[in-house]
Amino acid sequence: MCRRRFIAPGAALNYDAASRRLVLPFKHGDRIEFAAILARLMARAGARLLRETDVIVPVPLHRRRLFVRRYNQARCWLRRLGG
Repeated sequence: MCRRRFIAPGAALNYDAASRRLVLPFKHGDRIEFAAILARLMARAGARLLRETDVIVPVPLHRRRLFVRRYNQARCWLRRLGG
Protein backbone atom coordinates (compact mmCIF):
# COMPACT_ATOMS: atom_id res chain seq x y z
CA MET A 1 0.00 0.00 0.00
CA CYS A 2 1.31 3.40 -0.95
CA ARG A 3 0.69 6.24 1.43
CA ARG A 4 0.69 9.65 -0.16
CA ARG A 5 1.24 12.62 2.02
CA PHE A 6 2.13 16.20 1.26
CA ILE A 7 4.23 17.89 3.87
CA ALA A 8 4.25 21.67 3.95
CA PRO A 9 7.60 23.09 2.89
CA GLY A 10 9.83 25.09 5.16
CA ALA A 11 12.71 27.47 4.51
CA ALA A 12 16.40 26.75 4.84
CA LEU A 13 17.23 30.44 5.10
CA ASN A 14 15.62 33.85 5.16
CA TYR A 15 15.48 35.56 1.80
CA ASP A 16 17.50 38.68 2.48
CA ALA A 17 20.48 40.51 0.97
CA ALA A 18 22.94 37.84 2.10
CA SER A 19 20.95 34.88 0.84
CA ARG A 20 20.21 36.60 -2.48
CA ARG A 21 23.97 36.59 -3.18
CA LEU A 22 23.76 32.79 -3.07
CA VAL A 23 20.30 32.06 -4.49
CA LEU A 24 20.15 34.40 -7.49
CA PRO A 25 23.49 33.39 -9.06
CA PHE A 26 22.52 29.73 -8.62
CA LYS A 27 19.07 30.21 -10.11
CA HIS A 28 19.86 32.61 -12.94
CA GLY A 29 23.65 32.83 -13.27
CA ASP A 30 24.77 29.29 -14.03
CA ARG A 31 26.50 28.99 -10.65
CA ILE A 32 25.54 25.36 -10.11
CA GLU A 33 28.43 24.89 -7.69
CA PHE A 34 26.21 26.66 -5.15
CA ALA A 35 23.92 23.60 -5.20
CA ALA A 36 26.18 21.85 -2.67
CA ILE A 37 25.96 24.76 -0.22
CA LEU A 38 22.19 25.02 -0.64
CA ALA A 39 21.78 21.27 -0.18
CA ARG A 40 23.69 21.39 3.13
CA LEU A 41 21.53 24.27 4.36
CA MET A 42 18.36 22.43 3.36
CA ALA A 43 19.52 19.18 4.94
CA ARG A 44 20.19 20.96 8.23
CA ALA A 45 16.89 22.87 8.20
CA GLY A 46 14.84 19.82 7.19
CA ALA A 47 16.68 17.03 9.01
CA ARG A 48 13.58 15.68 10.77
CA LEU A 49 11.51 15.88 7.62
CA LEU A 50 14.21 14.07 5.61
CA ARG A 51 14.35 11.23 8.13
CA GLU A 52 10.62 10.65 7.62
CA THR A 53 10.74 10.90 3.81
CA ASP A 54 11.15 8.05 1.37
CA VAL A 55 11.32 10.01 -1.87
CA ILE A 56 11.92 13.60 -2.88
CA VAL A 57 11.20 14.51 -6.49
CA PRO A 58 12.11 17.80 -8.16
CA VAL A 59 9.41 19.61 -10.07
CA PRO A 60 10.22 19.34 -13.77
CA LEU A 61 10.75 22.52 -15.73
CA HIS A 62 8.84 23.24 -18.89
CA ARG A 63 11.08 22.35 -21.83
CA ARG A 64 11.37 25.99 -22.94
CA ARG A 65 12.44 27.11 -19.48
CA LEU A 66 14.90 24.21 -19.29
CA PHE A 67 16.30 25.24 -22.68
CA VAL A 68 16.81 28.83 -21.50
CA ARG A 69 18.28 27.94 -18.08
CA ARG A 70 20.07 24.78 -19.30
CA TYR A 71 19.51 22.99 -15.99
CA ASN A 72 16.83 22.33 -13.38
CA GLN A 73 17.93 23.99 -10.13
CA ALA A 74 15.84 21.69 -7.94
CA ARG A 75 17.35 18.63 -9.57
CA CYS A 76 20.88 19.98 -9.02
CA TRP A 77 20.53 20.46 -5.27
CA LEU A 78 18.47 17.30 -4.83
CA ARG A 79 21.34 15.27 -6.31
CA ARG A 80 23.63 16.67 -3.63
CA LEU A 81 21.01 16.34 -0.92
CA GLY A 82 20.57 12.67 -1.70
CA GLY A 83 24.28 12.01 -1.28
